[in-house]
Amino acid sequence: MQPITANSVTGIILAGGRARRMQGQDKGLALFHNRPLIEHVIIRLAQ
Repeated sequence: MQPITANSVTGIILAGGRARRMQGQDKGLALFHNRPLIEHVIIRLAQ
């Protein structure tokens, strides 16, 4: 694996929190249309 440098980073996806309204379920991994929410974000940003 190659080291990550500042020049190789295009963006950062912030995904976190306590998920109090989700009964502690990880929001990024919650399924929406059979895919984790974070995957929807990654696909959209790649377009």
